[in-house]
Amino acid sequence: MKKILFAILLLFSFSINAQHNKNEIKKDALQILKKINFEYKNGSLTTEQISELFCEKIYCSVCDTEDYDDDYLIQNQKILKNFKKIAAFLNLRKLKKSRITYDEERKEYTLSYQLVRPTAKFEGSSALFSFILENGKLKLNSIQTIP
Repeated sequence: MKKILFAILLLFSFSINAQHNKNEIKKDALQILKKINFEYKNGSLTTEQISELFCEKIYCSVCDTEDYDDDYLIQNQKILKNFKKIAAFLNLRKLKKSRITYDEERKEYTLSYQLVRPTAKFEGSSALFSFILENGKLKLNSIQTIP
């Protein structure tokens, strides 16, 4: 009986710790998006900041397709050129309300919010911002809309 109780308590503590980690990741992800938004609005988003906040290559479904490489990725240094399109999806208020998900296979955390509600004629649309840990630091890995 003691072993069963110990196992249950151990699983419960792992669950709480994992939730705490996801909450910390969400907080860090929102800080990244807030900084990107702030610096862009002030016209002071630099290439150094982009390298600090974005992965070297990202997937960006809202960026110009002419900037894609063969793998449909974009160099982070081409982000400034596309940022007006990206900024349209940086709704921090809605992202704060969203829950963060983790894709074990891709090792990726995602925040998303609904752009358009589904109707009988349309399946709806969402904006997604994905992050990965790169050398222990959280960085923006993907900006996309679905569908």
